[in-house]
Amino acid sequence: MSLMPRPSSLPRLLTVQKVQRPPKLDRSRLRLSLTPLERPVFIAKKRFSYAYDSRIIARELPTSLAHSRAGIGVSLEVLVQETIRKLGHLDEAGSALLPVENLIRGVRSRGMSHQYSSDAIRASVNGLIARKRLTWETGSCAADGVLHFPARPGERTVRLVCYTPFVLPKPKKQRVVHLPSASSRHGVAGHLMKIGHLGKQASDTAQAAYADAHRSAGLTGSHQLPKGHTYVKPHKRGGLT
Repeated sequence: MSLMPRPSSLPRLLTVQKVQRPPKLDRSRLRLSLTPLERPVFIAKKRFSYAYDSRIIARELPTSLAHSRAGIGVSLEVLVQETIRKLGHLDEAGSALLPVENLIRGVRSRGMSHQYSSDAIRASVNGLIARKRLTWETGSCAADGVLHFPARPGERTVRLVCYTPFVLPKPKKQRVVHLPSASSRHGVAGHLMKIGHLGKQASDTAQAAYADAHRSAGLTGSHQLPKGHTYVKPHKRGGLT
């Protein structure tokens, strides 16, 4: 009596198919270059030895509303800077221009910032302007209420607070930047995201959401979504799912 199993009871073998290799990339079409930093930067315990886009690295930093040890004045300046920096995410260039009244409204709408008076916020803005973190610019307001910069002839002139992304001076020592861990719950500000290079277009919902966010913030310029971009609504990230 044969003890050999029938062919049908033998374990099935994996069939190996020959996979064709993708065509080699033309080196003339793809060029990558890195710019070495004079000193390394450590972000979330990871070493960065080459230049990086700080706007991408720091975009999802959680809002810090805690009072600083130096006093309320310093923490209010931090809050003002965080507010106008996040408003810059609605602009293709990362900048933000708006009347000081609109900025005050934006600051007071966040967290526990309602405890600050308009005069205190205005004084904080003036302090940041004195240190050239912010600047004054002259814009104009059309009959329909849309703000323009530069100012347009025939329109009412308006003084605007201007925030422009700037590069911090290189420190003499190593910098350490703390980012939230993957499990920490934090808010992500609404922001533009490029999609033009993907051959995609923003949906009607994204266009409407951007127009509402831009209008509510009281920023200068058209409320129309910039070409080649979509809008990502504010949302929460991290934490338990």
